[in-house]
Amino acid sequence: MVVDDLDPHAPAAPQTPAPAPVAERDGWADVIAALDEGVVVVEDSTGTVQSVNAEALDVLGAVRIGAPAAEFGLVERGHGPAELRTGDRVIRTRRVALPHGRSAWFVRDVSDDVRRVDAVLAERARAGFLADCATRLGVLLHPDRTATVAVSLAVPALADLAVLVMNGRRGRARWWRAAATGPAADVPDGAEPRAAADVPDGVESRAAAGVPDGARPHTGTEHAEARTVDLPVAVRDLLRDGAPVPVRDADAGALLDGLLPAGRRIADVVDTVAVALDSGGVVRAVLVLARFAGGRGAFDVDDEPTVAGFAQRCGLALAAATTFAEQGRMAEAFRAHTAPPPLPAVAGIELGAALRHGQDLARVGGDFYQAWAEPAGGVLFAVGDVCGKGVPAAGLNALVRHTLTGLWRVERRPARLVHLLNEVIVEANEGADAVRFVTGIVGRVVRGHGGLDVTLAGGGHVPPLVLRRDGTVEQLSLDGRAMGVVAGGEPFAHGVHLKPGETVVIVSDGVTEARGRGGELFGTAHLTAELARCVGMPAAAVAERVEMLALAWAGGGQHDDVTVFAVRAPAARTPRHLRSVGDRGRGTDA
Repeated sequence: MVVDDLDPHAPAAPQTPAPAPVAERDGWADVIAALDEGVVVVEDSTGTVQSVNAEALDVLGAVRIGAPAAEFGLVERGHGPAELRTGDRVIRTRRVALPHGRSAWFVRDVSDDVRRVDAVLAERARAGFLADCATRLGVLLHPDRTATVAVSLAVPALADLAVLVMNGRRGRARWWRAAATGPAADVPDGAEPRAAADVPDGVESRAAAGVPDGARPHTGTEHAEARTVDLPVAVRDLLRDGAPVPVRDADAGALLDGLLPAGRRIADVVDTVAVALDSGGVVRAVLVLARFAGGRGAFDVDDEPTVAGFAQRCGLALAAATTFAEQGRMAEAFRAHTAPPPLPAVAGIELGAALRHGQDLARVGGDFYQAWAEPAGGVLFAVGDVCGKGVPAAGLNALVRHTLTGLWRVERRPARLVHLLNEVIVEANEGADAVRFVTGIVGRVVRGHGGLDVTLAGGGHVPPLVLRRDGTVEQLSLDGRAMGVVAGGEPFAHGVHLKPGETVVIVSDGVTEARGRGGELFGTAHLTAELARCVGMPAAAVAERVEMLALAWAGGGQHDDVTVFAVRAPAARTPRHLRSVGDRGRGTDA
């Protein structure tokens, strides 16, 4: 039977005439027709089609018996299955050798399968790209660096040109541009940002920004400033309206006039998309993406989710960076405003102080010290640490300083001042979400008994230390509690007498709680040992040395505010009588 001829286990038939087309053999056509996969049988010697079933006709079209199989893409392409792509269709072919010099080609339309796989892969790639963008943009916390990285990420992943425009102050705007350099861009590979000649009309104070580490190659980023009226009209409208809806129908000139890099013209642009970045009202910004002729072509529906996701992440990153930068500027302004005034110069009293703010500018609050010279020759001073950080702590810091500045003119007893200050803070805490308090010490220094008499009151603060002339260090325990916690109760005042050359040292917990690289605290014991080495040093030198030791202990890492305040009784000067060599000689001769 003919079917036996196709059986691989059947013995080879003796020499017979050339076989007739398979479709004509009894039963074989029925076998092919019964298969649910497209099959084409080909005579290997002639490469012509011998038989084809209906499924194969649906996949390949009009396959003719006796026609060359190559016309329909049935050509050996190596081992294993192969794919034919015709338009948007993908056909998978598989060849199986048959006896007597024939082959069976199995064909199947896998277009839907490929599209599903491509969609999954595209979504995975899009999600990976957006996750990478969120990671790289979210850690910068600086508006200029965020904008620079944003445009560099967009090119060439999304477009051939990316321009980010941010509204500035006083009718000015800043923009950042990244463009893929290639043959049509008239820029050699690895070129530096454009020279100053490539400045659009109206641009001022132009500064070039290099591509961040890890940015894609063949991309140059530039930064410039322009008057808002000189921006393209569509960009101005987006900056004004701020609607985060992508603009696709705007003329390329209305979006890019004056913003194209050198060597590019509006005619080179094949498609654009622009979107106002949604930053929650923190900053007005517009992102413009463009593709040039000779590239990947216009934006399509598959690009829209990626562009929208990228714009969303840029807006969030710019909002966070702008907010953080504004908080930093506010913190710096507050610290400049609340910087302690110079210490007063009072005869017979040495004062020294040092204050180093912590490194977290956005969490201002912290330490303070201040001293006032009394008309009678004494000194009143206060050293404190506001609990907490941020705006509430900053407000409490200002309240404490201003309250003491007003009170010291009518009240100079330290314990009474602490009591009054406590009442003011407790009253300020009424209705607040959380109790705010201050640890600190108020002191008064007067000359007496051949040295200085120091009166101290306060509580919740690091205990003061007294450095004696023989190098011993005493710790003074103050019984007062932190100010602002509970109303009522006046602390006891503690008095200490300083002989000439002796010093009282008050520090904040930024000194004793400074952590070394191994996590060990600087501690009171270490502070005591170091103070013992400061015998004979002026008050200012003692304060600076303790500050330096605490910062060195922290090793350049994060630390809290470090404050040191020192009061010293000046050492008595020993008179020296200088005699000339001649006088000494005459006295000897006498």
